[in-house]
Amino acid sequence: MVNIATDTMQYKEYITAAINLEENGTISGDVSIKSFDYARIKKLQDYTANKNEFINKYLQIDETSIVAKNLELHNLENDSLPLEQNCKLSGNLDTAGHFSYLTLNLFTGFDTNPFLNDNRFSNINFGYKRFIKVNIAIQLPPVYSIDEMPTSIKLSDSDKDIIFTRQLEYDQQNNILKGLVVLEFGKSLYDKEMYPVIKEMYQKIFGYLKELVVLKKK
Repeated sequence: MVNIATDTMQYKEYITAAINLEENGTISGDVSIKSFDYARIKKLQDYTANKNEFINKYLQIDETSIVAKNLELHNLENDSLPLEQNCKLSGNLDTAGHFSYLTLNLFTGFDTNPFLNDNRFSNINFGYKRFIKVNIAIQLPPVYSIDEMPTSIKLSDSDKDIIFTRQLEYDQQNNILKGLVVLEFGKSLYDKEMYPVIKEMYQKIFGYLKELVVLKKK
């Protein structure tokens, strides 16, 4: 048998979201996703197979009313360029009293933790290395302020094969919140003996991804 896999390619995506929040709690915005290497291959296959399922799979934000509309894809025929996906966001933030809640986990694909069992009896094969980077800018109206936001953090396992990075910056003068989320997986195959490490890292990552920005309306 000949292994034709290459470590020079990975599942790589760059996600950019520019969001505007209105005084009534509705949001609108533009999203650009650039998918490289295996991400391009996988997404193009899924889009070609079923466009509606593609939107449901990749462009839904779980447990929110935020939806993606007006999807446009570019570079479908040029394998040397990333598959570009552009869409509009619209919807309402979850609100309780004077407080609204905003997720930073936008289109990463990390919605459900697959590693919940206590034991694992087979190796873990993701199929490829992965790199996912999300840049978010949220323009807040004058009536909103940041009440609470997740802390910036960098998390990694001892071998630095799995790295989670989150950076947040609030420009109080212009009332803009900027966020960066990066997920890096430096290996595609993990022995079953590594399962406790994988499980712990996933548990922590999903915990961080569930943390919300809390906005307060004056």
